[in-house]
Amino acid sequence: MTIELFLCGQLAVLSCLVLWFYSPLKFTLGKIFLKQNFNSIAEFDDWIFMQNNFLGKLSSCWVCCSFWLSLLVGLTQTLFFSAPWYACLVCFFCYPSVAYWYYCYIRDR
Repeated sequence: MTIELFLCGQLAVLSCLVLWFYSPLKFTLGKIFLKQNFNSIAEFDDWIFMQNNFLGKLSSCWVCCSFWLSLLVGLTQTLFFSAPWYACLVCFFCYPSVAYWYYCYIRDR
């Protein structure tokens, strides 16, 4: 696994997390696909949590979302970019911790 592939994966995870949690993308997609009238991210999170407890926690928890997204990015790198098999494990263990450090950094600003 090259450092470029590792850093691109980390940036992909961080970009997706920032878009999901700090933009109106979440409730805009909810309006389009779920045919509900959401006016804020909190309304979307509450509605998802009442419909399905697991999806509600997954869509509103930074660490949970980064964990599963890191696993998905690691599998993508392994399958499509011919990364070695341990690349998935490296992504699985490293990306969520870096994403959480970034979350703590931007939350304190």
